[in-house]
Amino acid sequence: MRLRTFSITDYIAAITLMALPYLFGFNDIYVARNVFFFFGIALLINSLFTKYQYSLSKIIPMGIHMAINFVLAIGIYFAPYWLGYRSALTPSQVLIHIGAGLFLITMISFSRVKTENDKLTTLNG
Repeated sequence: MRLRTFSITDYIAAITLMALPYLFGFNDIYVARNVFFFFGIALLINSLFTKYQYSLSKIIPMGIHMAINFVLAIGIYFAPYWLGYRSALTPSQVLIHIGAGLFLITMISFSRVKTENDKLTTLNG
């Protein structure tokens, strides 16, 4: 995935994370809803301040952006177990957590993004 595509996908993923509890009927489980909202906002803020085309301010390098995305993915994946609300979810709602975490990891894995400095080093070296 190219950098431009990755940046757009990040924003779509952030909005989708915030909508998932409402789309799959677990918005009444406050912890689950708040987890998805928190991680969606964190992904949105991460995207707004990353050094790529569609960001508000180019502060965060891509390597750190990817690391933050990975931490968010692991957090979503394991949140029902770490925060103790697994028993309140149906099996399909647990799969939504797992799927969201795996999607973020897959997005990172298939990204072929380089910072401008990496591109210049490749061209000059």
